[in-house]
Amino acid sequence: MNDFIPRRIGDRILWLKNLAAKLPDAAKELSLPDAVQKDMLKTCSTLVSAYEANEQKLTQYQQQVARTEELEAQLYPELRAQVRLIKAQPAYLDSLGKGLGIVTPDGATAAGGSEPKPTLTVEPEPGFVRVKFKKGGGDSVHVYGRRAGEPAWQFLARDTNSPYDDHTPLAKPGVPEVREYRVRAVRHDAEYGPFSDVAVVTQHS
Repeated sequence: MNDFIPRRIGDRILWLKNLAAKLPDAAKELSLPDAVQKDMLKTCSTLVSAYEANEQKLTQYQQQVARTEELEAQLYPELRAQVRLIKAQPAYLDSLGKGLGIVTPDGATAAGGSEPKPTLTVEPEPGFVRVKFKKGGGDSVHVYGRRAGEPAWQFLARDTNSPYDDHTPLAKPGVPEVREYRVRAVRHDAEYGPFSDVAVVTQHS
């Protein structure tokens, strides 16, 4: 069912700010009771503050996740090398390794492999890129994007239902650009499992 309240959080923030900015003039024209206007303005302010606090916390969380991934990439190879050293000792036995948890169980997969990986496809549309995704067992996904050649991924949105439409404008109006997208599953407000494969699209407008 259609609704005048936008679906996306970013759009909701803009909508609430616009409502709060234009309400006083409309209230005068309509002779709206002061109490109603006051309550509406308070509601807009409360919601905007809550959304912006969420965005701040999410940014901090993403920074911590990125830092953790850097540590994983650095430290797990060192730890694997140290485990190989343990297994190379003359007195090493599998029973000892099982006690330390360094023997791979039969049928086990590599770390992270047990979680289903989300998938996505991207399609260029006039004025936006449509990102279609499957959540890979999560209750939502975080959508990330970047222009080809940029080192850092930018968080675009958290979305529950496919598709997500990215309305990020071209860096140079009228100049086509190659963009990359990926998603990661979210469960109980936390990212988990592997990122999807990267999908690439050329956006013309």
